[in-house]
Parts: sequence; C-alpha cells; structure tokens
Amino acid sequence: MNLGKYSNAGVSFSFPRAWAVAEDDFDEFIRAITIEDENEGEGIYMIDIYKSEQAPSLEMYKSRQMESFLNSLPLGAEIVGTPQVTKIESKLGSDIEGIEVTFTISMPLVDNIHYISSYYKITSGGKTGLLSSQYPLENEFESRKGFEVIVGSFYAE
Repeated sequence: MNLGKYSNAGVSFSFPRAWAVAEDDFDEFIRAITIEDENEGEGIYMIDIYKSEQAPSLEMYKSRQMESFLNSLPLGAEIVGTPQVTKIESKLGSDIEGIEVTFTISMPLVDNIHYISSYYKITSGGKTGLLSSQYPLENEFESRKGFEVIVGSFYAE
C-alpha cells in the first residue's frame, strides 16, 4: 500500500495515498478531519479531536455517528435487522479502545447494502481522538487496511 502522510497544526497520521483529506475544521471545542477513499462516496473516515477532559465516551461517539449517518440517508432508507456490535481488541496499545458495528441498510429501489463502521478512542499528547470509519462490506479488505493505517499512526499534541 502506497502511503501519504498528513501533518497539520499538531495532528499527524498516515493514510493510503489514493485517499484524500477532504476537510480539516476546528473551533475552540473540537477539531474534525474527514478523509475519503478513492471511490467517492464509498468509504468515509473521520477524526474528531478533543481536549481529553471534554471527549465523549466511545459509546456516545458511536451513537452520534450512527445517527448522523442514518439522517443522511434518502427518504425511506432504514436499518434492517439488528446491528452486530463487537469490541475490537487493539494490538496498538492500552490507550486505544475500539468497537465495530456491522449493519444492513434497506433503501427503496436498491438492493440492501451491508456496512461496517469502526470506532476508536485514542488518547495522545493530552488530546483524545475519536476515529470512525464507515464503508460497504464489499470494500472491506482495502477499507479496513487503510483505516488501520490511520488508527495506528494517529498522533495529536
């Protein structure tokens, strides 16, 4: 995998060179970075950075991100079945916790789409990063591998 490096205002991480940092916005409470994969609209990866004492729990972050995703779907789209939630056992360090959700979306006139969303909470340099990925199951191999590069190299000071 050919990697690029992002470094700006105290935040750095590596990511697949075919992906792009689409947004890097911040205010006094949160910094939000969005990365998109080469297949526009297929995978989205987000990093929200807080002062550690202001960071929400991983569960709250997951709930907010899932709600935001569902609100962005076309009218009539919905989750079918029960989403499967799995704790991710990180090999990257004790300051990292993660969960993964697999779910299926039903939309009118479209085949069901199976998704994977992963969420990590990483404490680094006095900051807490909440990282999320969301991509169709059919893109799992490349998307998971790319997101693991971001998670494994993330640093905020």
